[in-house]
Order: sequence, then structure tokens, then C-alpha cells
Amino acid sequence: MSETSQNSSSKQLDISFACIAHRSEAHHVMQMIATLPAGAELVVLWNEQGDNPEVVERKTVTLQNGTVVRYYATQWQELHFANLRNLCIGLCSREWVMWIDADDRLLTHQHKWFSELDIYPPGVGGLVCGCVGVQPKHQQTNDDVMRYHTPTARIFRNYKGFKFEGAAHEQVSWSIQKQGLMIGQCSLLIHHVGYEVDADSMTGKLRRNVRGLAYEITNCTDDEKLVFWTQMIHRDSQSFMYYLTKDNKHVSQ
Repeated sequence: MSETSQNSSSKQLDISFACIAHRSEAHHVMQMIATLPAGAELVVLWNEQGDNPEVVERKTVTLQNGTVVRYYATQWQELHFANLRNLCIGLCSREWVMWIDADDRLLTHQHKWFSELDIYPPGVGGLVCGCVGVQPKHQQTNDDVMRYHTPTARIFRNYKGFKFEGAAHEQVSWSIQKQGLMIGQCSLLIHHVGYEVDADSMTGKLRRNVRGLAYEITNCTDDEKLVFWTQMIHRDSQSFMYYLTKDNKHVSQ
């Protein structure tokens, strides 16, 4: 099923944005779409958390600025972010792919950057960009919020074989390096609003992360990856315990 609105003469960009989201995040998705550059492709994969992993096409919408939004759905029973992202990137059609979350926002003044991807030589398979934001007070700070900047490989060529790994804090960089390609740096920044939430929501997000990371650590046989997963669970478990015990509701006497 497709829907097409009046299309402008915007130049088609060589990049697809790949987003996985739950139906409850529809409002976040719409706000994210408003920050995308003209002429891009966005693939949204709804995870309806059932027991049928098949991907079903829902609709395609062409926005007035030339951006094409393709909606799909799946019913992946177990919440495993790498598996869902890999399904999503397999639906992307442009030369480059950038993973983007429903609660990510691009910066309007950087839209021009997406029209300059041809400056990167073929040996560059992926690009690291920054992710900035804030989250509620953390046990290691005296401020009301903790500010963070997390550089991550988010942009990569749409090659077969590139895949994410990890049930939480999933990464695509290992797959790029395995094929002998370089990961470069770029000036792009993403504003992540997903942690700008109340303490109960933060507790839920961190609980989800810790469970996914524990799974990876249990099953990991690669020392480099094991170090990464251990660093991530150390960070998230500290935060999780802070939110879980901050009101002394869950502290054993």
C-alpha cells in the first residue's frame, strides 16, 4: 500500500535512515522525521513484539520535501536490537545507511553534510558521528542532569555482510572492520532525547539494557567484544542501581 503527497524538486540523497520502533513511539518517530534532510529515505520497522518474525510492508509515504518514508512491521518475540536493526537495514535502498532511533533528532544546520558523502573514498566503510544529550541526575554528579557525548559508528555503506551485533548497545563497527574497511570520523552530531525522561522510565530502559548486556557477556567468545560488553554493563548497572535504590524502596535491610 502506498501514499504519495506532492513531491518537490529536492535532489535525492544517497542515504537511507534505518529506524526500529515500537508503536508506542509513533509520536517520537514523527518528531524525528521532521528533522531529516530533504530527499532522503527513511525505513521504519515497527516491532509489534509477537511471535512471527516475518516482515510485512505497511505503506510508503513521499513527503513534500522529497523524503520517502517506508513503513514495515514485524513481530519479533524477543527484544534483540541487533536482530531488529539487521532486518531494517536489509530494507534500505540507498548507497549509505544511517541508523537512527525514534528519539534521535538531527540538527537542521547540518543537513548539507548529507549531500557530500561522495568525498569518502571506497576504502571507508563507515563513519563515526557524535551523539549528545542529557539524562537525569546520576550518582556520580552533583548536577540535576548528566551531560554526555558518545561517538558511535552510525553511518555505513549499504554493503551485504554489514550487520549489527548485540542485544543492547548494538554495534556495526566490528562487521565493517572484518571486511578490511576503515571507519572514519565525521562532524555530524545527533541529539538524543531518549534519556530526557522521568526516573521510572530511566529504570525501565536501564533494566532492558542490563539484561541484554548480560546475555552478550554470557555468550561472548571474543575478548575484544567481551571488554566492550563488560564496560557497558558496568556503566549501565551502576546507573540502574542508582535509580532502583534512590528512594530506598528496593534496598534490603
